[in-house]
Amino acid sequence: MSRMEANLWDYLAVVIKWRRVIIANFLIVAVIVAVISLFLPPWYEARTTILPPEKEMGSLGLSAGLLGGLGAAFLGGGGMALPAFATPSDVYAAILKSRRVAEKVVKANDLMELFDTESMTSAVETLKSRLRVNVGKEGIITVAYEDKEPVRAAQVTNSFVEQLNAVNQEVNISKAESTREFIEERLRQTKEDLRTAEENYKEFQEKHRAISLDDQVRAQISYAAQLEGELVMAEIELGVLRKTLSNSHQEVRRQRARIEEINKQLRILDEGPQGVDSEEAIGMKIPFSQAPALGLELARFARELKVQGTVFELLTQQYEQAKIQENKDTPTVNVLDRAYPPEERVRPARAQLVALAGAISIFITILAVFFVEYLYRIKREKPETWERISGMTASLKGDLS
Repeated sequence: MSRMEANLWDYLAVVIKWRRVIIANFLIVAVIVAVISLFLPPWYEARTTILPPEKEMGSLGLSAGLLGGLGAAFLGGGGMALPAFATPSDVYAAILKSRRVAEKVVKANDLMELFDTESMTSAVETLKSRLRVNVGKEGIITVAYEDKEPVRAAQVTNSFVEQLNAVNQEVNISKAESTREFIEERLRQTKEDLRTAEENYKEFQEKHRAISLDDQVRAQISYAAQLEGELVMAEIELGVLRKTLSNSHQEVRRQRARIEEINKQLRILDEGPQGVDSEEAIGMKIPFSQAPALGLELARFARELKVQGTVFELLTQQYEQAKIQENKDTPTVNVLDRAYPPEERVRPARAQLVALAGAISIFITILAVFFVEYLYRIKREKPETWERISGMTASLKGDLS
């Protein structure tokens, strides 16, 4: 038999020798913990689930999120920018965990009195310690809150959803107001430009009555007006995005690319299809720059008038849409399951407490009996060492007495 095997048998012999003490300690600790757990107050957890926010689009291509606050790339207050890899559900979760929502929940449910504190910071920390927010793979958000009272647990859980909706509506209104003001200023300038274009076109027609445009030029003017309108809308959307997102954000980069593509098409109309693919030049064989001098001047006046008219029409529709969004107070959060008072507690988990305490007692008792056996061995085999230990023990007892 090897030395290691002998040691293992020695250890097992010690455990068997002291088995009654080990078992007795286990039973005593288990009973004590079980009795204590009976007096611990039960805690209940209420849950609610929220559907992921939907991305809406305005009738003219400007996202409703930019007009209302919940866009494809931004949600929340205080200028919080959303990382490119995050989802709207992640932002909902971040808002639910925010101090802004927590303070509203504390006030709505009089939790400062319940938590027995006069500090809002302390109340918020206590509230957050009982809150759990999780975003599932499908984007569904689970909100869970623990409380000693099942009814209050459900009330506070539902209150988080209500305050999320309230905060989101506040942000929507604020962003819609900002967007409306942005469009309003552009609309005011467009009115002046349209008036100037009308006057210039009228003066030219009165001076050169016989001048008219052929069908191809008229078609290109209409197409140019359409492009100019798209360009203005794209620039407005970029301006709104820049108020909340960094220049490196994917939404901002995508919008810049869109603007560059529109400008490219406008350059083709003005200068011709040099340096571009043949497919891009279809229908644009005669650029404005190659028209006869007098016809070119008329075409430019007509184009400017058409462009300003189209832009004015688009901006007017967007302005009305922004005003509607600014006064919109419909719920923005879609609740899948409301929280109801739970019937079963989540803690204390009495069986787990007893098992854990019993395991710890066994471990500590085994360490103790091995230490006692070690002292017995020293006493038998090394009397001098035992005397020194006894002397030190006596000195310590004297100091403590």
